[in-house]
This record gives sequence, C-alpha cells and structure tokens, in this order.
Amino acid sequence: MATFVNNLRLKEITTGDESGTWGSSTNTNLELIGEALGYGTEAITTNADTHASTVADGSTDEARAMYIKYTGTLDSTCTITIGPDTMKRVQFIENATSGSQSIIIKQGSGATVTIANGAMKVVYLDGAGTGAAVVDALVDLDLTGTTTAVNVTASGTITTANVTISGIVSAADGTAGAPSITNTGDTDTGIFFSDANTIAFTVGGTSQITLADGALAPVSNNDVDLGTSSLEFKDGYFDGTVNADAVVSGQVNIEAEGDLRLEDASGGQYVALQAPSTVSSSYVFTLPDADGSSGQVLKTDGSGNLGFVSINTPGAAASFTQVDITAEGDLRLQDATGGEYVALEAPATISSSYTLELPAADGSSGQALVTNGSGVLSFAAASGTTPVSDIIAISAVDGATYSVSGLSFQPSLIVFQAFGGATVTTGYPYFASSHGFATGTGSNQKVVSSRVMDKDSSGSSVTEYGVVTNTAYCYWINNYDGSMNFGSVTAIASDGFTVTAVTTYGTTATLMYTAYP
Repeated sequence: MATFVNNLRLKEITTGDESGTWGSSTNTNLELIGEALGYGTEAITTNADTHASTVADGSTDEARAMYIKYTGTLDSTCTITIGPDTMKRVQFIENATSGSQSIIIKQGSGATVTIANGAMKVVYLDGAGTGAAVVDALVDLDLTGTTTAVNVTASGTITTANVTISGIVSAADGTAGAPSITNTGDTDTGIFFSDANTIAFTVGGTSQITLADGALAPVSNNDVDLGTSSLEFKDGYFDGTVNADAVVSGQVNIEAEGDLRLEDASGGQYVALQAPSTVSSSYVFTLPDADGSSGQVLKTDGSGNLGFVSINTPGAAASFTQVDITAEGDLRLQDATGGEYVALEAPATISSSYTLELPAADGSSGQALVTNGSGVLSFAAASGTTPVSDIIAISAVDGATYSVSGLSFQPSLIVFQAFGGATVTTGYPYFASSHGFATGTGSNQKVVSSRVMDKDSSGSSVTEYGVVTNTAYCYWINNYDGSMNFGSVTAIASDGFTVTAVTTYGTTATLMYTAYP
C-alpha cells in the first residue's frame, strides 16, 4: 500500500502495488518534485493571528515550493505552522503581507524564526516531530571570497577584511555606551542614532555631538571645543548670525557697509558703527590709551590717532541747555558740501512764546507731524478735510462689490443718493429715488428717505408711495416694478470703503456718494 512519509509528501509505491496506474502516480510525483523546486504563494486570512501551512499528500500544494511567499493583510504578528512536523527540508520564505506586521515560522514546539514585513529568510525545518524546530540558515553565514549584495540586514556582527558596498547599510539605533557603528577595540566610541533623523557621536560612552536637520550641536552646553589653541581651523564661512560670549581675533572684517552693533542690556536696541557708502582710501582710528575728562570730546590728529580734548576750542562741538537766536534770526542746517542749507525761523510776530517738543522716535512713511495743541508733536497719518463725491454704477449682478479708495482719509460719514436704472419699455412709468447715510457697517447704516412716484398710462395722474426707514441697509429703488433693490457698506478702510449690492430684481442703478472725513 502506498505511503506519504517522505519530505516532499510524494506517493511511495510499494512492490506490486498500483497495477495499471503506476505510470500515472509516477508522473504525478515528478510534477510534485518540480513544484517543490519552484515558487509558490499562499494567502493568510485577513488579520489572522495563526495560520497552518501543511503540505498535502501526493497532490499539488503551494506550501511544497522551495520559495514560498505569504500574502494577505495583517493587523498583528501572525504565527505560521508548517506541517507535517516530520518534514525535513530547506525553504526560502518571504513576508509579502500588508499591514507592516512580522510573521513567525514554526514547525513544532521548538525554536521559531521571525521574518519582518518585506523581508525574506532561508530556514530549515528539522522535522523532529512534536518538538520540531525552525532554524535561520544564515545566522552564522561564512562568506569566503567576493560577495555582492544590494541590501544586507544583520542583527549580529559582520567581520570582514574588505567590504565594497553598492547598496544600503542599515544599523540598529545603538546608545551612547554601545554605539551601532564602532571600532572593535573601542566599543564605547563611535556613531549611533539617538532620535529620528539624528546622528549622534559618542566618545568613551558619553554622547558629544548630534547632527540633525540644519544643526550640528553639542549634547551638553559649553562642553565641546571647535579646534584647539594649537590645532586651529583655517577659514570659516557663515551665512547668518554668529553668537558668542566673547570673540578673540587679530582682525574683524565687516563687509559691504555692514555694521558693528553694540546692544543694550536687554538686547532689544543697539548702537551701530558703520562705514560710509564710499571710502576713497582705507584708514584706521586708534583709540586713546585712557578715558578723558567729563565733557571732553574725541579729536583726530589727521592720521587716525584719536585723543580727548576740551570743547573750548574754535570749531569744536558744543553742548548747551539753551540756544537763543534773536531778532528773527534762523538756525541753518547745511548740506554735505556746506554750500546750501535748510533754515528754521520764527514768524515776524508771535502773540505769546511757545515750545515745540519733537517726537521720541521717527514715524512711518507718509505720516505727518501733528500737535496735541500743547506743543507736543507726534507722527500720525495725514488726513484730508474735504469731502469727496463720486458716482458708482450698480450693475444687475447680485452680490457685486464696489470698492472706493484713494480718499486719503477714513470716512466718518457716507451719504448716498440712488436713482433708478434702465428705462422701462412696458407698463407704467416709475421714478424712484432714495437717500441714505452710513457711519459704519451693519446697524449703523440707515435710510432716511425713500419714495416711488407712479404715473398712470395717460401720464396725468401721479401717485407717491411710502417712505422706508431701515437700520440694516441703504436702499435704492429700481424703476421696473417699484420694488426695492438694496445694498450695504460692507467695509470702511483707512482711505475708502466697499459697497456690496443686492440686486434681487436684476436691475441697474446709479449711486452717488459723498464721503466725509
């Protein structure tokens, strides 16, 4: 009687058995041998935690393949038991499942092999029955000669005399005490990966420097030197700000009319020294060897040597608590050449004396000096004083906006007058007008007058219809059927305003506005 006790689960025909069918059974065995030398795939039930992969006796089965790929979608690690547990063989097993989960290969109660998602391992099954084990065939792989690999993943130690790598070398994260890349004789000094997207360098088991996105930094503050007194770097180039508690240098070059900034105690403000935009020839200022006396000023000898001198010499700068320019004289501020000047002069007659106090800081572009009425000046936006009027042509587009700008002031009051739009070709003629004003948006808007006059078909009888008052919109009336279309001021800006129309009945209108400062 035939049995299936071999490693490939082929039919073993006994002597005298299979009369008339021996050839068919032999052909099936040959096909299964070919299947065993080939490639197969086996799907795991979705999200299964366990899976049985038992080779069928004497019939085709994907699990018999030498290279088997497991597919399916997993949400956790899945344990795959290969049977029968007496089968001894080598297999290439690939984890091609979805869900980024590992699979565990087992045969009996013995050792197992874990295969990460997307990885492949070569294993052998020892077929020891209920206690059968699965072994990673390449754990202790001895490669002699030349080995070429695109990707190599190792959980242990790779020792070799020469390595040429054309693919990717991956290493574990490691720690400061046990870096992932190190010297065999100095295992606590090397490179490890402390955080995501970060390379860390450790020396003697202590993390020293990290390299992250855009930053090379020491692990501990004020701990790592860049160069030494005897081993200096040559040139350094920085595009940005260099911060240092102290700088010791034989020379500092500040290029392209840059400035040397001396900040105040808070670091918020500074005093800067800057070269002129053009220097005919370079020169050096040499500071005095000692501080001068109170009230003295720095004076040059014409060769760049500075010294402190008193200000009682002609032409020297002077400080005064008050300067009186009498008899309508003027204060003259000369230009760079000294040929022309700007002068400040008092009026011919002043009813009473007054003082103008300058602002504490320069204003913004376009601002003007204004007084508070007590002589204190400040910078403020210039404002117009004359009302501005113009026409807005309202289209038949519902929700259209009309922006008015260039007033040079923020309106405090906008007065509208609206007139009917397109001429009516049928029906009774209408004449419509509306008056309204707005001091802001929303509830500040108000219609104070709105009326419709209707003539009969002969044109001899005139009927005037009501007055509308509303606090939400400024209305205007079309002359198609006497119904009201309307709009509102939707924004008031520093130099204008915006009107949004609601043309419910699809007519046009002419809107005249007058804006007041």
